[in-house]
Amino acid sequence: MSLQKSNATQLAVKKETTFKTAVTFAAADIIPFMEASFSPSTEVIERTSVNTKSLLPFAALKGGQTTSGSIGMETQPDTTATKLVGHVLYECALGAYDALGALIDTTAKTIVQKTTIHDGTSGLYYLGDGSLATPSLSTKYILGGVPANSVDIRGGVIDSMSMSFPPQGIVKTTFNIQAATGFIPVTTGALADFCSDTEPYVAKNCTLTIDTTSFIATDVEFTVSNEIADFKSINDDGVTEKTMTGRKIEGSFKLIFDDLTQVSTFNAWGDAALFLHVVQANSKQLAVHITRMKRTSLEINPDDGGIITQTVKFAAYDSCSAGLDSAFKLAIKA
Repeated sequence: MSLQKSNATQLAVKKETTFKTAVTFAAADIIPFMEASFSPSTEVIERTSVNTKSLLPFAALKGGQTTSGSIGMETQPDTTATKLVGHVLYECALGAYDALGALIDTTAKTIVQKTTIHDGTSGLYYLGDGSLATPSLSTKYILGGVPANSVDIRGGVIDSMSMSFPPQGIVKTTFNIQAATGFIPVTTGALADFCSDTEPYVAKNCTLTIDTTSFIATDVEFTVSNEIADFKSINDDGVTEKTMTGRKIEGSFKLIFDDLTQVSTFNAWGDAALFLHVVQANSKQLAVHITRMKRTSLEINPDDGGIITQTVKFAAYDSCSAGLDSAFKLAIKA
């Protein structure tokens, strides 16, 4: 027996043209990851014994197979500076992308979405509306970098994407994936030696603005959750199609407790807009804009390491924006 080293493991993702159909992976599809976990499962078709003395059921039958998994990675720009590393994951999580679809306006504290002429200066990930097809992806998992230990996972749909901004820490994005197949052994060679030399975003010297007020905040988090429906048919041996039927966007941030302003704002149940701007030393920018949110929870901690803090939780809602859902926008700029 030989021990397989985890540092050689490779992970590649690629958008599918046809749901659950094999794709051809290339070295460009490899993504750097901090952590990854995939668990295949088999649906058990139970049988009932009615004419036997045994108290055990008849042997179960094998049903369809699925896989659930997660990928955690540093949030970093790729070499084009208009996409994020792991671009396919972000596009599939939010539903839509435009390479020059936005302008990051740090004066107005907004991401201006170019809805007619795509002449912006920033790459834009935004929410695909209900008229768009649900994007799916395939994942190649080469455990230990050994060709014989390679599996494909097909028909994957991202059911959640979470971003965390720890103070003076690397911005991290985690994707949860539900796939329509189990592990499919595909014993191909390792894709290529891989090294990521691009600096990730770090949550320092950031700007967090709610409406027109800037806040000193910590532990900022966002989660986009997609509600996925599975369609099974007699023409297939498992899930025939996955489609998105709903979406939730939630988040939180922590503030120092100064007075009862946040309590009054929470009680008022008003709409607000949130803008978060990160700038690296190399001038590369990352911005998040939520155009309509409501504060859903307020927790005051009277002893958070010796100081009083307050954690605000919020949810985003339809911005009623003339056919283009701009409630959550993520922009990147060189």
